[in-house]
This record gives sequence, C-alpha cells and structure tokens, in this order.
Amino acid sequence: MKHKILGIDEIEELDSFEEPLRIRIHLKYPDYKDLLNLKPNERIKEIRQRKRDKFKEFTSSIKKDFNRVGSIKDPSGLEISCSKSEVLKYNNDRRIENISILVSEDSTNLDFESIELYYAVVARFAIQIENRTKGLQDYEDRILLVKAKSGKEAEKKLKLGFKNYEKPYLNPLGELVRWKFEEFIDWYETSYDSLEDMLNDEKEGIEIFSRLKSRRLNNARAWIIEN
Repeated sequence: MKHKILGIDEIEELDSFEEPLRIRIHLKYPDYKDLLNLKPNERIKEIRQRKRDKFKEFTSSIKKDFNRVGSIKDPSGLEISCSKSEVLKYNNDRRIENISILVSEDSTNLDFESIELYYAVVARFAIQIENRTKGLQDYEDRILLVKAKSGKEAEKKLKLGFKNYEKPYLNPLGELVRWKFEEFIDWYETSYDSLEDMLNDEKEGIEIFSRLKSRRLNNARAWIIEN
C-alpha cells in the first residue's frame, strides 16, 4: 500500500529527518452519499458536523497539543509535533487522508533550498513574414516543460533558448519567415520533480497544465440529479 506521507517517495526517507517533526495531518472528508436526499444547505450543515465529530475524536485520541487547520465550525486537520515512530503510526490511521512534513523543529534556523519541480509554461510566438503589415497574422502558443524552482525561473530558463527557435528561414514562396517570441501567457506548477514520477501516473493521465475558465451555462452543460 502506498504511504500517506507527502513529499517523499519511500517511507524509509523519514530517516533523513531530524526529530521532533512538525507535521500537518489532513483528515478524510466525511462520506456524503447518504445525504443526497437533503437540500444542499442541509448537506453542508451535516458534513460540517461530521467533520467536527471526527476532529474531536481524533484529537482526543492523540492527547497532544495541536493547532487546528481550518475553522472551529469546519476543521480539516491539525498541526502537531511528533516523533518518526508516531508519523508511522499516523500513516496507518484510517481517519487520515495524508500527512505533510513541515519542518524539523530543530531545523528552523537552517536555510532550506527550494525544491525544483517541473513547470509547464505557455509562450506565445508570432509568425512574422518579411514586409507583411496587413491581414491576419498566425501565432503559436507553445506549452513547454522545464524544471525550475519557480515560475519566474522557468520563464528565465526558457527564454535563453528562444533565439534558436526565432532563426529566420525561407518559406516555399522564397519569403523570410521567423517565429518571434512575444510574451509568456501563463505557467503551471506540476506536482512532479522527476520524469519517472510522471511516467508512474501515465495510466491516469499526466497533468502538465490546467487553467480554470468560466462559460455560460445551458441545459446541455448542466448536471441534473434526480432525487
């Protein structure tokens, strides 16, 4: 069974952390299937009550000082200090969705280096033909994958290689054409720090870019649930 500890590949990697650890525990979202006959506001009221009950049950069982994650009315988890052996115990707790290791309490003065992740960056290139000043102009939005510590660093790395992409060439009519970089449109931080991790998710599809948009709702796009 895959472990619940975020940020490490193998459970043995816990040995590299100093004790005590500061962790964030995310509790599982309550089951809601038996609430579908209720109105939405009634469902939320009941779900929040179930979350409070689960939170109270869990915090009573660990008997530790903690900081709540979420509000009093709608708790989602907690932060605590613990040992590695306790982390392993929480890893097997069915009430827990996942565990984030924040930092070793003895390491708060260390300078931690940012983690490099893969970023998908959207860069726009205008297709310029010599002396053309009128009519429609084609352009290309390229989605490029690059490893970096931030979106800005990803853009900086990519820009160094654009000069080669912009080199002019002759089209079939003998005209000079170049694909000129115009701007970065967007970037997306993936959850991957290695190509191997990406390939492990291949069966579910590898998400390298996502953008939320809004559109007008109609009957064809609606989801109607019959009670």
